[in-house]
Amino acid sequence: MNIKKVTFTGIDDGSSVSDMEFLSDYFTNVEWGILYSPSRAGNGGRYPSVAKIQQILEDAPERLSLALHICGIGVFDFLNDETTISNLVSKLNARRGRVQLNFNYSRSPFSIDLLEKKISEYPRIKFIAQIHGGNSSILDSLEKIGVTFLHDSSGGNGRSPEEWPLPRGEFCGYAGGLGPGNIVNELSKISNLFNENSLNNRVNVWVDMESSLRNKHDEFDFFKCYKVLALMTIHDYVSVWS
Repeated sequence: MNIKKVTFTGIDDGSSVSDMEFLSDYFTNVEWGILYSPSRAGNGGRYPSVAKIQQILEDAPERLSLALHICGIGVFDFLNDETTISNLVSKLNARRGRVQLNFNYSRSPFSIDLLEKKISEYPRIKFIAQIHGGNSSILDSLEKIGVTFLHDSSGGNGRSPEEWPLPRGEFCGYAGGLGPGNIVNELSKISNLFNENSLNNRVNVWVDMESSLRNKHDEFDFFKCYKVLALMTIHDYVSVWS
């Protein structure tokens, strides 16, 4: 199992670019996930203000890997060229990065052709969709237009599955309840899954965590990120200056 990215999601209004730089300079496979929701942006917690997102996209050096996670109605705003999200995605495209579209297709369907058109407008961005029950009917269509997948049945609620699923595609993400308290144990389970199915050298993986990185004040905690990376390094899942 080749872990290519470790995504820490939930950069908030109190997070500093300098702290992001510090960890990224030691662990070059770190990616910073920024949540965007039109209704929650700037209201505290893990959804930073639009101004904060703009500041990070403009000020963070290009060596920092960034991912914009567009949630709920924000996905439809993106598909329909709403100004705020279009500007944010354009700023990300200028520096490269990834965009994760968090939606439930069974509840709120949309045109796959329109999504394909939007993806084609941002050639420097890789797009991600979650694998869960609500999206199962369109996974083949998403794969055909170049979307990569993240296994995340928890939907940001911080719960790990009893059994991790097989990867889909040559680059696949895993999320759900991962954090400093269980990262080694859960990666061992995922690694065993790969070994048992002879996938170890053929699929690249990223892992994403969110809820476990908050402190008691619901603030993003960089020390928890460091702890995850230290544990992964000790157990040879990532390396310093990888």
